[in-house]
Amino acid sequence: MKRKIEEFFKRFIVLKTRKKLRIIIVVGLVVGAVKLIFCDFQQSELILKFDTINVELGQTISTNIDSYLDKNKLSNKVVKKIIKETEEKDNLKYVKVINKDENGKVISKEEKDYPEVGNYEMHFIYGNEVATIRVIVKDTTKPEIKAPTSIDIFQYTDLSTFSFDELLEDIDYSDVKDWIVDTSKIDVNTVGTYKLKVSIQDKYKNKATKTLDVNVREVPNVSNGEVAVTEVFTDENGNKKIVITKKSNNQVSKTDAIASTSPVSNTRTAKGDTTNTKPTTNSGSSTLAPSNNSSGSSN
Repeated sequence: MKRKIEEFFKRFIVLKTRKKLRIIIVVGLVVGAVKLIFCDFQQSELILKFDTINVELGQTISTNIDSYLDKNKLSNKVVKKIIKETEEKDNLKYVKVINKDENGKVISKEEKDYPEVGNYEMHFIYGNEVATIRVIVKDTTKPEIKAPTSIDIFQYTDLSTFSFDELLEDIDYSDVKDWIVDTSKIDVNTVGTYKLKVSIQDKYKNKATKTLDVNVREVPNVSNGEVAVTEVFTDENGNKKIVITKKSNNQVSKTDAIASTSPVSNTRTAKGDTTNTKPTTNSGSSTLAPSNNSSGSSN
C-alpha cells in the first residue's frame, strides 16, 4: 500500500512538472512573438522617400535625414525624435580646386561644397535601424562659352598664330580640353565679315560650340617708325575684345600682333590653350528626385 502511494505521488509530480514546462514554453513563445512584432513596428519608423538620387555636378547634397524622411505615417513627436537622434555617415568626396597664378605657382587650395562625379552612399542610423540612399553624381552639362560677339583682325593676319584663345573663356565644373578654332570660312586676304566657329569639350565629353563674327579690316596707313597692331582689351565688366592701334617700333611687345602687308594662306583649324573658370558658387541643391531605377522607399 505504501509503495502504491509513493508511485501515485511520483506520477503526480511528473505531470505537474510537464504542465509547468508546457506553460513556460507557451509563455516564452508568446513573449518572443510580441517582441518580434514590437521590433518590426519600431523598424518601420525610419522610412525614406526613395533609395537612389541623381545629382548633377555642381549641386550640393543634403546629409540631413529631414530631407529624405517619409513623414506621412509618423507623428510630429516621432519625426522630431528621429531628426534629433539620427546619425549620418557617408563616403562623399568633395571637389578640390587648386588655384595658380600666371606662372603656374599654386596660390591657394579650396574644397567646394559639392561632390565629385561618382557613386556614393549615405547611411542614416537611428537606434538599431539603418537606412541607405545611393547617390549618383554625373556631369551632363556642357561648358558655357564666354566670347565677344565679333572680333576685328587685320587683313593678311596669319590665323595659325593668332591667339583667339585670349578672347575665349569657358565656365565649367569639370576640366576641359583645348579650344578647337575653325577658321575655314575666313578669307584674311579680303576685307569683309566672316564666321568663326569655336568649340570646347570637358572631360566627360560635354561639348559646347559658338559662332562668332570676324571682321577683316584693311591695314591702316602708318608713318615711318610705326606699326599697326592688335591688342586684347578687357573692360571693367571683364569682357574682352580686340583693339586695333598704332605703335612706334620701340613700344611693340612680344604679345602684340603686328599687321602684315603680304597675302597669307588660311589655316582650317587651330588649337588654343583654355582659360577654364570654375563657377564661384554651386549650381544649387540637388532636386531630391528619385532616379529612374529607384525601387521606392527603403527600410
